[in-house]
Amino acid sequence: MPVALEREVNVPAYLPYMLALSPPFPLIIDHVPRSHDLTAEDEGIMLALQHRDRLCRLFLRMPVLSLQKVIPAIDDEFPILEYLIVRPLGKHNSRLIPPSTFRAPHLRHLSLDHFSFPIGSPLLTTAIDLVGIFLR
Repeated sequence: MPVALEREVNVPAYLPYMLALSPPFPLIIDHVPRSHDLTAEDEGIMLALQHRDRLCRLFLRMPVLSLQKVIPAIDDEFPILEYLIVRPLGKHNSRLIPPSTFRAPHLRHLSLDHFSFPIGSPLLTTAIDLVGIFLR
């Protein structure tokens, strides 16, 4: 009887070269800033987001200004994305809007702070496997 082996590779946002060297395993972006200089970390996240077909978990906790740069890159379809958690750091009055083209048909857990959704957002209408949702 064959045994299935699942592997996931954690890709730190500050090590974008790992993507070029890693086998095509599913990717996890679990980002909490380690410094106040987010430029290099933002670039690593943007590079990882280009691998839509490999990204299975996305957790972003960063300042609103950084999220405003990263959120537009979360567009189109992420076919294996199961977890999406985005939480801005600090106090603010900003509302973030997910790209209108973003779809994650296998999304199971969604947690978004300070987001606004247009009526009929594909994010909410195409996530048919959703079992946990937290919107604030």
